Amino acid sequence: MSDLAPIVASFYRGLCPPKVLPLDEFARRFLESPIFKGGRYDPSLTPYVIEIMHCLSIGSPVRNVTAIAGTQTFKTALGLAWLIYVIYYSDHEFMHVRPKLESVRQFVRQRIDPLWTLPCLVGRVAPPRSRSKANTVQLKQYDGGFLFCCGTHAPDDLAAHTVKNTWQDEVDREEPSAGKEGPAHGLLPRRTTSYGATAKHLWTSSPTVESGPIWQMWLGSSQGEYHVPCPLCGRSQVLRWECLRWTGDPRGPADELDCWYECPAPDCKGRIDEWRKAGMLAAGTWVHAHPNRPDRGFRLSSLYSPPGWLSWKDMAKEYALAADAYKLGDPEPMRIFRNTSLAEPFEPTGADEVPVNVLLARRESWLEDAIPEGIRVLTCAVDVHDERLDCHVIGYGLAGERWTIDYRVIPGGPVPDEFSRFDWDYLDDLRRERFRRADGVELPIAITLVDLGGHRTDDAYKYTRSRNPRQVVGIFGRDDHTHPRPVVERQARTDEKRRGAKYRIVGTDPAKKNLFACLRNWDPKRPGGPNTWHFPLRDWCDNEWFKQLTGEHEEWVTTKRGRRQRIYVQHRHDNHVLDTAAYSYAGFRVLEIEGRLRGLMNSGACNDGKRSRPPGRADRDADEQVLDGGRLDRLLGRNDPVSDRARPQTSGR
Repeated sequence: MSDLAPIVASFYRGLCPPKVLPLDEFARRFLESPIFKGGRYDPSLTPYVIEIMHCLSIGSPVRNVTAIAGTQTFKTALGLAWLIYVIYYSDHEFMHVRPKLESVRQFVRQRIDPLWTLPCLVGRVAPPRSRSKANTVQLKQYDGGFLFCCGTHAPDDLAAHTVKNTWQDEVDREEPSAGKEGPAHGLLPRRTTSYGATAKHLWTSSPTVESGPIWQMWLGSSQGEYHVPCPLCGRSQVLRWECLRWTGDPRGPADELDCWYECPAPDCKGRIDEWRKAGMLAAGTWVHAHPNRPDRGFRLSSLYSPPGWLSWKDMAKEYALAADAYKLGDPEPMRIFRNTSLAEPFEPTGADEVPVNVLLARRESWLEDAIPEGIRVLTCAVDVHDERLDCHVIGYGLAGERWTIDYRVIPGGPVPDEFSRFDWDYLDDLRRERFRRADGVELPIAITLVDLGGHRTDDAYKYTRSRNPRQVVGIFGRDDHTHPRPVVERQARTDEKRRGAKYRIVGTDPAKKNLFACLRNWDPKRPGGPNTWHFPLRDWCDNEWFKQLTGEHEEWVTTKRGRRQRIYVQHRHDNHVLDTAAYSYAGFRVLEIEGRLRGLMNSGACNDGKRSRPPGRADRDADEQVLDGGRLDRLLGRNDPVSDRARPQTSGR
């Protein structure tokens, strides 16, 4: 009998289910996969994952886990490790959700299918066979359950199965609504109601904006952040980007860059080199701002990336390049850096972030009868109203630097004044003016854009149709948000109903985006430079003028197609200065599209004091026409100037 006892004990042990290990212990013992650095899970490399794995373990009371993390930290490896854990212990069904079905197929082929060769999963998953529904791209059956993968756009897929465990990756990139039923992150908990308190949900993503779903989930959770001790003073702290220091140019060779972390403690301020990070991570711990909340939230930036992964030097280089692009008016690289590396939402500031009093202080004193020497090209934009024309003249130099030269309000309307002149005639006078630079070079207005989509459309069409199309261009501003639009369309359009009048479409949002970036790009210590905007110290350039220039701000909206994007919203009744500035910049881009910009920039670069040729009769032939297509009774311009008393009262230079 004594000889049979070990055999009987072994038999009964075989009938008992295996002891369920915590997820971190299971990963340490069994996981050998390329999803982990070195091919095997090493808890000493990413010690910050241990507490998150405990929350996902079988038997843990935590139901919802929100993980916000930067690149090269743990998101994907954590989700795959949990999937292997669920399959190994046959812990019912598992649903994985990604933003698009295309990304689902790619993820299954590249990251999930290779898992079936792991020793701990061999024989547990149905083999892929032709015409077999047990192992497809979206559905994988295993002992005790199945794995179902789908996209956030398909309500039928999200509602097709009842599951116990769900993992949604890249939550902030999900479709705004799965059909008409709402976003995926709101539908997934309904798929697990049959399992009650034993169901688990994992949400992983990099944040995008503060109103995004993953950031709102984190705000409603315990809000955990990983605290590490300073190796010099022992003070526990969260690694912040503001404390990273470097000497040298991050854009240059890595061996010429010295990068370190500075302890923020006032009594320390010590230098922490990156080689110390491994010891800091091992001694770190999660600190939750709201430990009593049932939902656990974890946030970790790429500053915690283990040694040998993403280095602090790499992050410094990425930030430097993103900052350069942001100064040039492109916020996307900075958005990517903030979202994916620092794991924080990013809201690009608009022009309303520049106070009016700051813009007033930036005004510069120029010579009364001269414009700055850096100007190479002049453009003019006209906003048409029933009782006046708003005209904005802007000069452009190298690398996007610009100067507001003149802003005139020409009163009038469809009825001629006492001198039998229309406001359009005074607009012709403005277009023919020559603006003298401080070095003696006189510059004409290269192109004038007239808004056709506002008031007095018929008169505006007649004016643009009867002038030289290379000098006067009719435009329509478009800010519809159904699809991205360039500043100016490359091809001019033709209106056959108006005798073949030519016009162009201007994307007002991208034009204003460039203007707002130029308003922000200003260094008081070194005024000027690429993509900066100068303003003159003139009476018309006053507080009200700058309020109109900053009369819009950026907001997040949901488009008709259900996409979230930023648009410019008007918060002042009058914003004509901003509109004309956007149209003037569009005129600069028209010159570039037509291939005339380079020649104009080169011709305006001379500084030998020679004046450009005054306009001759041939230059004016196309312009000297009245609105009905006939000739003016008398020529206007230098040969027959209008006296000062005949000119209507205008505001401007």
